[in-house]
Order: sequence, then C-alpha cells, then structure tokens
Amino acid sequence: MPFRNFSVSRSAFEVPPDACLYLHGVSTLGPEEKPAAAPFSMEERGIDGRSLVFAWDSEGLRYYLSQMPQEVVSLGREDNLLLSKQDSIRLRGLHESILNDLRLHGALLPFPVGTVVCGWKGLQRRLQNQREQAVRALQLLGATKWWTVEVSVLDARFMELQMHDTPEKRREVDRERNSYSTRPVPGRIDVRTLERILIRQHRLAETIHREIEPIADHARVLQIVSLESGSSGEWKPILKASYEIRPSILVRFVRLLTDLQYQYLLQELMISLRGDIEKVTLGDAP
Repeated sequence: MPFRNFSVSRSAFEVPPDACLYLHGVSTLGPEEKPAAAPFSMEERGIDGRSLVFAWDSEGLRYYLSQMPQEVVSLGREDNLLLSKQDSIRLRGLHESILNDLRLHGALLPFPVGTVVCGWKGLQRRLQNQREQAVRALQLLGATKWWTVEVSVLDARFMELQMHDTPEKRREVDRERNSYSTRPVPGRIDVRTLERILIRQHRLAETIHREIEPIADHARVLQIVSLESGSSGEWKPILKASYEIRPSILVRFVRLLTDLQYQYLLQELMISLRGDIEKVTLGDAP
C-alpha cells in the first residue's frame, strides 16, 4: 500500500534509558523498506501534546511510541495509567486521534489505550517477547475487508457549543482548555436542550456516513444516535457502521477518516477504526 515514504530525512531520536514511554501501535515494514538503525522522530504529536511520536524498527516490525513526563506517570497493574475520570476521557480521545494520524503510514495494530512502560531496555525486551503475537495479529488485520468505524462525542462539548453559539464566544471558552478536556455537564440537561443536541448529533452522524459510503463496495449502519439516545458523561457513540473497502482504496479510506477528524475539530469527535477480524490484541508479554 503506497503510504508515506520514510526514506526521506529521518531525524534520530535518542531515547533516555529511564524514559516512561506510551505505546501507540505497531505495523509491518514494507517489503522494500529498510529498517532504521536507530529510533527516529515522526511528525505526529505525542500523547502529552508537546513531544513527538517516534518509531523504533525491530525484526521487521515498526513500533510507534511517545515519551511521557515521569512526574505525571502513575501506573497500576498491567502497566496501565491510573487517571481520574476526566483525564481518562481525554486520554481516549487523544489515543484514537493519534492512531488515525499514524494509520497514514500503513496498517496499524493499536496497543490498549493507556499502556505505558518505564525503562527503554525493559520495553525493548517486552516488545521482542511479543513479536510473534504481533505478527499473527497483523496478518489477521491485513486480511480485513470489512472495517468498522465508530464515531463518539462528548455531550458536555455539544452543550458548550449550544451555549456559546458564536465564534467569538467559543474562542473565549476554548482559549485556555485542551482538546477533549470539556468539563462535565452540571446537573441534568433540560429536555429541549437535549433534544436540540441529539438532533445535531444525528445530523452529524448521517453526514459522516454519507461522506464514507460512496467509497465502500457495501456499507452497513449498525448504530446511529436518535432522540431516544439520552445523554452521557462518557464518550457516547453516535455512529457505528461497517464498510467493505477494497485494498486498492484503503489508503483513500484511511485518509478520509483523518480528514473528517480535522474537518470536525470543533466538535472534538473520537473516530475509532477496527478491522472486522482484528481478534488479537497486544496485551502483556507471555
């Protein structure tokens, strides 16, 4: 698949020995692509919003990682970040957003959201121990014909957009906030406001489906938001649909999803993509 070419100007990235590293995903190196001798920086932003994602090539696989400040890392069992509810919501949004950017480089198998490992040598050993598992999963992913797209929103964000309905008001509200960091809705949303929000979300879901459907051989809407959907304090799916995509236009399909992500940047959508036979995930090393 003709994704971006890495052969032009690779900037080496020196990984600190004691770094805490966020694991984004892994892909297979192309048949004609030479592995990099050392980790190298990418163009995509990292999980902390300041550093960049970097890539590390090992035994035919390319891993995508980013560095996290040690002072903000608190790990639980299975190397998952311990976060508050709002921080967890924000992390999920950022995680999927970065994955969509990275998919422009090739088919990508994601790590579970919030996976962090501290110590560069230990992380290398862990990933090498998982190599066979990753190869099997990527083979399954490469055989995917049906791709499931799930678009989720935060009702609190739509509430903000409803209340601040001019560009000037929105700029004032958004000036000091980070993406996906919307505050929880105080109390219950009144019925009329919720109805307006649900109508807006339904129209958005229909529009996104209409954008994707023409490039698919077949499409199935599995779920779409309605007036009976109610509100949520978590990520709420407004569209879940499967699309049969020919390999020859997979690049176009992935790029369309990334374009939609930026087209609706104001709404701060979470667009998740999964292959229909992506049954193997990267958990703990055996």
